[in-house]
Amino acid sequence: MKYAINYCIIGDVICINMHRLTTDDKALILVLQVEKCWNVDKMILEFSNKPWKRQTLYYLLQKIDQTGSAARLSGSGRPRTISQHLIDGAINQLSKHLMIVMQA
Repeated sequence: MKYAINYCIIGDVICINMHRLTTDDKALILVLQVEKCWNVDKMILEFSNKPWKRQTLYYLLQKIDQTGSAARLSGSGRPRTISQHLIDGAINQLSKHLMIVMQA
């Protein structure tokens, strides 16, 4: 079995060699596709030292064709902040618990 540094675990499945494109990689791919009209096969041949997956490049080129950009849409993905009503609820619960503890 080949040992890999990059892996992720999804449920009971271990996904090996999970590589994400860096912003520099995305910018390079955008320039190659828009200005030089390179396809996925040409990119993989020219940059064989990069661990780019063929399907990842296909998805990125499709996204570039649709949106004209390689950047993520604003608001897409998991929210990084918690909702204010959840914070208020937690504070209320904590204050009620502290009041009960202080009375005892």
